[in-house]
Amino acid sequence: MCFLLSLFLDVKFRDSIRSYRLTRMKQCNDNIEDVMDGDLYKKHFDKDHFFRDTKEEQKNKELHISPQINTDGVSLFRSSAFSVWPVYFIVNELHPMLR
Repeated sequence: MCFLLSLFLDVKFRDSIRSYRLTRMKQCNDNIEDVMDGDLYKKHFDKDHFFRDTKEEQKNKELHISPQINTDGVSLFRSSAFSVWPVYFIVNELHPMLR
């Protein structure tokens, strides 16, 4: 948890999120090319990628992100009673190469 907190305090990390939001170019407007093109994302975030109803003065101070959490279990061995369940956290607003 401390790692995640320090990551969000990192200036380069925050800048990479902000720059991808502003510089991302779509190949075709009709296609869903990234998470940010989906209906659910658009329902909660405005075109400037802040939560809807966010006041203008807050936008300079805040960073709004949408996390994605994935997990899947796998047995260590076929006859093993133990399994591993890795959990992956993804910040959707990062460039796909950084995710």
